[in-house]
Amino acid sequence: MSRSSGTIRLFAALAIGLAPVACTPGETPSDAPATPWKTAVDQEGRLTVMGVTLGDTTAAGAMGRFNAEPEIHLFLDAAGAPSLEAYFGKVSPGGVAGTLIANLRVAPRWGEAARERSVKTEQAANGDRKITLAPVDYRTSLAAPIVALTFIPSVQLDDEIVRKRFGAPEKVLSAAGGVSYWLYPATGTVVAIDPQGKESVQYVMPARFDELAPLATGGAFPEGTSFRLSPSGGVSDRRRP
Repeated sequence: MSRSSGTIRLFAALAIGLAPVACTPGETPSDAPATPWKTAVDQEGRLTVMGVTLGDTTAAGAMGRFNAEPEIHLFLDAAGAPSLEAYFGKVSPGGVAGTLIANLRVAPRWGEAARERSVKTEQAANGDRKITLAPVDYRTSLAAPIVALTFIPSVQLDDEIVRKRFGAPEKVLSAAGGVSYWLYPATGTVVAIDPQGKESVQYVMPARFDELAPLATGGAFPEGTSFRLSPSGGVSDRRRP
């Protein structure tokens, strides 16, 4: 997969500089940039990363922080399981460029009603049904809290970079195609390193980390798997487009 001409320069910036920032529960330093590897977990177990507090910050709040209006769609996988996703596109938290996608939490009944009011349904690249919300539902969804984030950096990451930025993982899972998943349960973080494609960093509430099956069983992910949360916050796996 091709990468931008600025990859080498930013890759070097990621490789050197400050060591990973470790935050104790309840501590949220404000004097450091909100980079994708800087996380804080408060006394209530809420994760804050890139200026977004999972379960608290809304899509509208993130829109203001990143100065980006999201595309929000309802997705249905092959089994009919729904998810509500906000695609913020290219952002630069702490000066690190990448693509940001947020999972939103709404009541299941809202999802059903929004599906009935939708203006268009099409097939996504991964085979899921992609539903375009009616304007009234789009406005309502902006008030929904973010419960998970996926950040896809514009630069390529490798083992050395991830270890320097995120620290040593609790566990590393290997999958087909040379993909490896670095697990950080304490901060609800999963870093996927793909030597043939794009890396991704996914964040969920630490208390719900074990719900990301098959993480809890210690099994490796199928190649290309990422996670999608249902509108009510439940977890189902999917294939990255």
